[in-house]
Amino acid sequence: MKRERFKTVLLVFLVLLSATLSWRILNYRPAYEKAPLTAAAIETNVQMKLTPEAIIQPQFVTLHTSETDYLSYDPALLANSIADFEKMKLEVVHSNSFKKTNGSTLLEEINSFLESKNLGTNTDKLPLVSTDTIIYTFPGNVPFSLFSSFMHLNDTGIINFTFDKIIIPTKSESRAIFFVSQDEFYVEASVDPSVVEVFRENYFSSKESFKKAVSVTIGENRQIYVPADPFVVPSKKYIKNTLDISGFVKALFPNPNDVHKEFRANDESISDGASLISIFYDTSTFSYVKPTLNDTKSPNQETKLLNNIDFINSHAGWAPGYRYASKNNSKNHSIFRLYEGGFPVFSTANKSEILVSSNPENIKFYKRPYFALDVAVDESVNVTLPTGAEVLAKLSLEPDFDIKNVDDLVIGYSMEFDPVNKNVVNLDPCWYLYFKGSWVKIE
Repeated sequence: MKRERFKTVLLVFLVLLSATLSWRILNYRPAYEKAPLTAAAIETNVQMKLTPEAIIQPQFVTLHTSETDYLSYDPALLANSIADFEKMKLEVVHSNSFKKTNGSTLLEEINSFLESKNLGTNTDKLPLVSTDTIIYTFPGNVPFSLFSSFMHLNDTGIINFTFDKIIIPTKSESRAIFFVSQDEFYVEASVDPSVVEVFRENYFSSKESFKKAVSVTIGENRQIYVPADPFVVPSKKYIKNTLDISGFVKALFPNPNDVHKEFRANDESISDGASLISIFYDTSTFSYVKPTLNDTKSPNQETKLLNNIDFINSHAGWAPGYRYASKNNSKNHSIFRLYEGGFPVFSTANKSEILVSSNPENIKFYKRPYFALDVAVDESVNVTLPTGAEVLAKLSLEPDFDIKNVDDLVIGYSMEFDPVNKNVVNLDPCWYLYFKGSWVKIE
């Protein structure tokens, strides 16, 4: 009797214990703490963070001898030149302006100006910069103060000066480097001759790997260098790597979970009430707009460009291949362009550009693609382009063409999505003309 009662009590206890444990398991809710969206949380969506010296690079380099001019677009060579600049210990000698005259080259004008003012370092009165000279040409105007900061240049006191060329005379007694702007202003910096000799050996000993170049005149008597002979460039195909757009949304909105979304056939808009992201599916691009009051403050050009680079670094970063291309001071915006094999990539709908517009306090406008070039498709075909001189000669026959409206002429790639497979990106080489403020493809 007692034994049966004990079994009954034990059975009831076990049933109650089982029921209790089952209820606790089924109703268990761990006390998760909601993590704030910090920089560390966003980090998983960041592509790359880049320094200004990785972004600001020459577009090409030319070598000038008494007989022939040479040119190279080699991206490895140009990247190494920036590393070489960083090793220099320059000191600014002076800055001044010069006046270009019809029929003379930029080198001749600088040389003539220096000789007339006795500012050059050439005691033998030989041409300072006309022969045996290296010239780096940049795609856009570079703030001198920013560039000098990673060249370890002494405090210059020079502000709001920009340049698009670095000229290095390499004669044995040369001790100067010139930073030259399109608006006829230059800065001269002294340099150890042994450093110049290293440049001379590295470049002129390998000039056979360069292409022959020739100068052509565009705009208001502006001279640029282009290949002297027809130029062979391979067409390319890449698989498109679409980036996670949510990473950009989280980086751009302070509270990405508290936003309003609207979906349409070919685009999407996301807003938090203070700013707006518009996503364009057809072009794999998006824009970010944050209306701000007009600010009368005017930061210097170095600050503008640095702010824009820092903004991209801290808002989902860079896809591979982008470089600084140009800036517009009146609109306070900077353009960073995709480069492939040393050549700029152009496209419709800004598929190969990152554009940032800012004021001293905020970013006002930000537009970029949300894809990167991934795996190369092995279908490359070599394309032979005509010479730059031939391109200009052909254009001059057009009734509405005026060479004075041309600001630049470059070899580049035209980017388009493949019409059959939108996940494939086609890059076709061609000439591009900067005409009346826009890049125009020359068919």
